[in-house]
Amino acid sequence: MATAVPTSTPVGYLFVPAIAVDSVNWNQVDKGQPLEGLLTIEACKDKPILGGTETGLHRWTGNEWEALAGINGPIYDILFSEDCSAVYVAILGDGVWMIEGQKNPERLGDADSVSTSRTLALRNGQLFVGTRSGVYMYVNSKWVPVGDFGEVTRLNQQVGNNRLYATIWQKEIRYNDSDSCTVLNCPWLTIQPPSGDNRLLHVISYKDGTNERLILGTSRGLYRRNNSTWAQAQNLTGTVFALAQTSDGKFVFSGIQVKGAWQTTDNGVTWTQIGSSLNSTTVVDFAIVDNTLYAATYDGGLWRIRFR
Repeated sequence: MATAVPTSTPVGYLFVPAIAVDSVNWNQVDKGQPLEGLLTIEACKDKPILGGTETGLHRWTGNEWEALAGINGPIYDILFSEDCSAVYVAILGDGVWMIEGQKNPERLGDADSVSTSRTLALRNGQLFVGTRSGVYMYVNSKWVPVGDFGEVTRLNQQVGNNRLYATIWQKEIRYNDSDSCTVLNCPWLTIQPPSGDNRLLHVISYKDGTNERLILGTSRGLYRRNNSTWAQAQNLTGTVFALAQTSDGKFVFSGIQVKGAWQTTDNGVTWTQIGSSLNSTTVVDFAIVDNTLYAATYDGGLWRIRFR
């Protein structure tokens, strides 16, 4: 019997008010007991924030980090269902797991086919995982390949429609416009990377009518693409570990290695640093709860800053 997969908010962007971040400062959430080795975080409405580390899945209770039994290993991505009733976890070396309500964790499909899982996406009830060999889709309790094109570093759904993007390490960007992929019909088109830089990590996209904008993070910095032209953000070089955007696409946040968190309000033309506490810190992921932006740092715990 197939495991039901609840629909979800598309991974890769945040549903938050289109307002600027307060630039005063960050506050550390887990001060005195930071969770070391954070790789990713996820939040959904009133649910506790979840954090994935090299050793497993953790939950912030409001006072401390609590390890969740049954989910072990390097957690590369966490994804809530839209109603927050289910959580999907990509574990490097152990496939994709689901926690639904009070039930015990359940592995989805076999671990072998998606053992190198690192990024998740849900579109129209279909669950996708990106691995080192390509993209797989969960169908009838099995993982089936729908995109055999190399190491996928990030899956993201475009704001404004159902386009699904896959960022391929040392290759290109692929995208699929099908509202519903099937095993025999899930075509992907290609976008070439900036000239001389194919170390691709993240891409996020927003479409407003006929206008489309892409922002790309690589190991060398940030790029923006209008129509078919790439332009690099001159003031921000270095490895981009995190990208996120508001639901209307007007505000984009980035986490740069040892340079903290940044935001743009002009489609990536200019970037400004958010606060000052994380200036020399590596932000690896973002999450949002109400009017609060959370930032996960690999070696400094969990931080937050309020929206104005």
